[in-house]
Amino acid sequence: MTQPERKASFERTRREAGTAVAAWLLAFAWTVSVSWWLGQESPPPMLFGLPRWVVIGVAFPWLACFAFNCWYTLVFQREPAP
Repeated sequence: MTQPERKASFERTRREAGTAVAAWLLAFAWTVSVSWWLGQESPPPMLFGLPRWVVIGVAFPWLACFAFNCWYTLVFQREPAP
């Protein structure tokens, strides 16, 4: 691998890692803040048979992360052209 190829690979990898870390931080902040905020209610209101804070604070970010991961790996993340 030549030096320009290594540099391009490093830059692409760094960009992908930054995107992954940013997505993780966003999901973490959403889960902690929304779960804490909605978990204060007593008795907890139910949504789909689960406490509302679980559905909105945990299940929603999991589904959003799954959708983001599918998009990211199938559309954004590409092998470089030879």
